[in-house]
Amino acid sequence: MGVFGLMAVRFMVPMTSPTPSSAAQSLAFQDSCGSRGSPSGEWWPVVASSSRELLASVRSRYCGDAYINASGWLQAASFSEAEAAQDFAERLAEATGERFWIADPLRP
Repeated sequence: MGVFGLMAVRFMVPMTSPTPSSAAQSLAFQDSCGSRGSPSGEWWPVVASSSRELLASVRSRYCGDAYINASGWLQAASFSEAEAAQDFAERLAEATGERFWIADPLRP
């Protein structure tokens, strides 16, 4: 045995399990994505470049009510808070491999 054969080595291993990617956390099919209401009347749309393939994918895998909006963007959802919209846009982008972002807010 070499010199290292008799040494005891200890490693500190965290006892928490790894967290799944943010896209895997609660990003599953929903009939309708986004906020149910907006007390302020403002809505933050989550959009992507329009394509038939991406629309079909988003509708079948994530947001059943996704559509092509009046500006020509694929709109997956709208949220009453910018932070929630940003989080959803990031998770949807990670899940699909496509770029999603928040469009200008819709105000009453």
